[in-house]
Amino acid sequence: MWRTSAELGISVNLLGVSAIALAAAFAQGITGFGFALVAAPLLAVVVGPQESVVALCLIALPITAWSSLRHRRAASRAAAIRMVVAASTTAPVGIWLLSVLSDRVLQGLVGVVVLSLTVAVIKGIRVGRRGRLLDLIGGACAGILSTSTGTNGPPLVIALQLQDISGYRLRATLAWVFFASGIVSLVLLGAAGSVTTHSLITAGAGWPFALAGRHFGERAAGRLPARCAQGLVTILLVASATTAIVAAAKS
Repeated sequence: MWRTSAELGISVNLLGVSAIALAAAFAQGITGFGFALVAAPLLAVVVGPQESVVALCLIALPITAWSSLRHRRAASRAAAIRMVVAASTTAPVGIWLLSVLSDRVLQGLVGVVVLSLTVAVIKGIRVGRRGRLLDLIGGACAGILSTSTGTNGPPLVIALQLQDISGYRLRATLAWVFFASGIVSLVLLGAAGSVTTHSLITAGAGWPFALAGRHFGERAAGRLPARCAQGLVTILLVASATTAIVAAAKS
């Protein structure tokens, strides 16, 4: 039977979601973060900015659940708890932004935020000091970004790097924060009526590819030189952010 143009459009969108989930999870498998940074701008183009926020939360949850359990002993739990509490407090602000801003503005915002924060992360600022204030600020920024753009990683990474938390410990701490804050974000998005059957179908198309991407990314992380791995992720991040900005400008 011939498919209608609408059915073909849905199929193409789901294929796009699968490819994006694979690439984004691969990037996160290499660095410990970056799933939302890579996926958010591209998903905003494929399924729309508002739909992409819900899809990101749903697709990322199984990955972060698995990672948080696997790396639980290495995590800085005190920092993770402070970040999750702060993120939970500010997440409703992101819900409000999602409801008042247009798709075009949101799409452009996602691209600009991702591009700006990617540059900040690449700089890799370290000052070797610890403090509860950094955890709270990073978590608060992440909470707003999580429910408005889906890109909550960079503020958390920057806050942890400022405290000289890096490597395996950084990956483990991020996994715990992503998992806990992801649950909070989904509850809030569900209460706001943003979680729909279509968003569940979209997430279902991405789940197996995200898990596969994470697996292959972690395997590649042990084989790629550090500079090569960072360069690959940087290219993906800049390209995805630029795509969203250009698409918003043309719409």
